[in-house]
Amino acid sequence: MTNEAISVLLVDDHTVVRNGVRLMLGTASDIQVTGEAETAQEALDLVQHQDFNVALVDIALPDRSGLDLLKLQPQTDKHRLGAVGYCFGGKVVLDAARRGEKLDGVVSVHGALVTQTPAQPGQVRAKILVEHGAADSMVTPEQVAAFKQEMASANADLEFVSLPGAKHGFSNPDADRLGHGEHGGPDIGYDKAADQRSWADLQRFFKQVFQQ
Repeated sequence: MTNEAISVLLVDDHTVVRNGVRLMLGTASDIQVTGEAETAQEALDLVQHQDFNVALVDIALPDRSGLDLLKLQPQTDKHRLGAVGYCFGGKVVLDAARRGEKLDGVVSVHGALVTQTPAQPGQVRAKILVEHGAADSMVTPEQVAAFKQEMASANADLEFVSLPGAKHGFSNPDADRLGHGEHGGPDIGYDKAADQRSWADLQRFFKQVFQQ
């Protein structure tokens, strides 16, 4: 491993998930998975003897939640916690809010809105910000309407921003290269204005959330 490489600790109790993440990260020359754990306790034991730049932790572990593990770290302000997810990560953080995880705020950026576990009234603790591309063909208008209704029925504190003309993946500068639309590839595209607007919204959102 070179001095510039990012050292990653994977913490997940599913071998197939760790294998998949390891393979995905292995395509980057400057990232290396240098440790793996199945439980929070195994992860805690590892970090006592080895340094990592990044820990990728499942939010639900057999012995404690990933959030509890995060709170144990000296760098964490356990009284002010938020979560941000892009694309699939957007669905992950929205589902965490749906479950009632103890988060102050969550932000989903061009994330999926559908779920198998809809929020129940009074269950959502976190304030929610969704940054959605109005031209995102991967999220239908019906899904948007159903999500808004779900959040309203659950009495969730939701801010939904629809960004005009923005496609799925609008925050990724490589999206134009990766997307082919009508030629068989994913219908994605970078949108500088939407990227900058969503980032500004995210910063403003967390300033408001954490000031309360």
